[in-house]
Amino acid sequence: MSWRRVRHVIGNRNVAFGTAFVLGLALGPAAAAPLAPYTVPALGVLIALTAADVSGRVFRDWRQVLRATGLALAATYVVNTVVVVALAALLVREPELYAGFALVAASPPAVGGLGFCTVLRGDVTLSLIGTIGAHVAALAVTPALTLLLVGPGLVRPQQLFVLLVELIAIPLALSRALRYRRILPYVRRWRGPVINWAYALVIFVAVGVNRDIFFGQPLLVGRVAVVAAASTFGLGTLVEYVLRRRRVSRAARVSLILFATLKNAGFAASAALTLISAEASLPGAVTSVFISLYLVWLGLQAERRR
Repeated sequence: MSWRRVRHVIGNRNVAFGTAFVLGLALGPAAAAPLAPYTVPALGVLIALTAADVSGRVFRDWRQVLRATGLALAATYVVNTVVVVALAALLVREPELYAGFALVAASPPAVGGLGFCTVLRGDVTLSLIGTIGAHVAALAVTPALTLLLVGPGLVRPQQLFVLLVELIAIPLALSRALRYRRILPYVRRWRGPVINWAYALVIFVAVGVNRDIFFGQPLLVGRVAVVAAASTFGLGTLVEYVLRRRRVSRAARVSLILFATLKNAGFAASAALTLISAEASLPGAVTSVFISLYLVWLGLQAERRR
C-alpha cells in the first residue's frame, strides 16, 4: 500500500471516529481515564486549525456578520437546543445525564460543519461567519444557558466560562499566528487528519470511561441514543422540509441544516468529564457518534444527487 493511500486512510474521519469508539469499548476506563485531561487541549487544537483559514476580511461587512451570526445562533441555540432539552426532559430521569444533555444543548455549533458545508455545496460565507460568530457568542451564551437549564448545583458558570476561554478564546487567538504565510501551507496540509484524531481522542475518552454503562445498562444508552438520533437525523429532516416550504435557497438551506444539527458535542463530553462526572459525558459521546453517522449519511446523499 502506498504512503498516499495510508495517509488517506489515516486521515479519514470515519476511520478515526470508528476506531476511537471501538477502542473505547475495548480498552475501557483504565486506558481512557488518564487521557481525560487532554480532551480540552485537543478540542482547542481543532478550533485553532479550523479558524486558521479564516481571513479577517470576511468580517468587514457588519451587516453580513450580524445576519450570519444571528442565523447561526437561532439554528444552534433555539432550534437545536429546544429539541434536545425537550427530548431529554421526556426520556432522561438521571440528573447527571440530563446535565450532560444540557451541556450538549448549550454547546456552540461543531466546527466540522465548515468542511462539510464545502463538500455539500452550501453557503460557505454564511457557515464561516456564523461558526466564528457563534463561538464568540458562546463565551456568554453557553454559561448562561447551562445555568438556566441545570442551575448552579452541578455546573458553576464561572468554571464553564474558564473552560470556554481555554477552548475558544485562546485557540481563536492562536489561529491568527497560524495564518503566517510560512506556516499556513503546512497547517492546510495536515489539518484534516489532526482535526479528525483530536476529535477521536474525545470520543475515545468519553466512550472508554463509560464502557460499563454501554455494556451494563443498554436501555439507558438506548434512551440517550434516541435523543441523539432525533436531534441529528430527525431534526435535519424536519428543518430541510420547513426551509424547502419557505423557498430558502439550497446553499443557505445546507448551512442552516448543519447549524441546527451539528453541535460541538465533543466540548459537551469534555466539559462534563471535567466539571461533573464520567456518566454526564455519555450524552456528548453518543451524540458525537450520531453526528459522525449523520455526516456520512449526508455525504452519501450528496453523492447520490451528483
